[in-house]
Amino acid sequence: SNPASPVVIATLTDTAHLSDVKQIAVNGKYAYLASAQNNAVVVIDISNPFAPTYVTQLVDATNLSGVKGVASAGQYVYAAAETAGKVVAIDVSNPAAPTIVGTGSTNVAGAKGIYVSGKYVYVASGNGGSKALSIYDISTPAMSYVGSVSDATLLAMAQSVYISGHYAYIASASVAGHMVIVDIAN
Repeated sequence: SNPASPVVIATLTDTAHLSDVKQIAVNGKYAYLASAQNNAVVVIDISNPFAPTYVTQLVDATNLSGVKGVASAGQYVYAAAETAGKVVAIDVSNPAAPTIVGTGSTNVAGAKGIYVSGKYVYVASGNGGSKALSIYDISTPAMSYVGSVSDATLLAMAQSVYISGHYAYIASASVAGHMVIVDIAN
């Protein structure tokens, strides 16, 4: 391995399942991809990085409509579904049969970015939606809404969120362009 000369070692081309993929999360030997066009979370076996293979996809036009973001923690994948306006908890303990075990819709209209840290999932919602950073407690698969911060200007086009320490960093692609920092310690 040479960081100065990275090399592509494999690809998986699958127009039926991987069209319009927006984000990827990796946990162990599986990759989970958000396929907005298919309203699906796609599961790929990456145990052999030289030959990734399609496992299955969880399609749900109601709960995963326009899914744009995925994050993984333990046996769960969390998805941000922009069109559905939902955050979705998916049990992937059996990667060949992922199952929705919880959804939340409080202040996540236009959900795009998602990040898991500790017992919380953070959802960035913009693009005509909630214009917010919303927080859900994921101590149980059913999830519970904790709270949010909204800003019609700064978070109008919230795209992604990253958590580090006591802060949430949000990229918002509005005309002015913003990086917003939110104190999440309180």
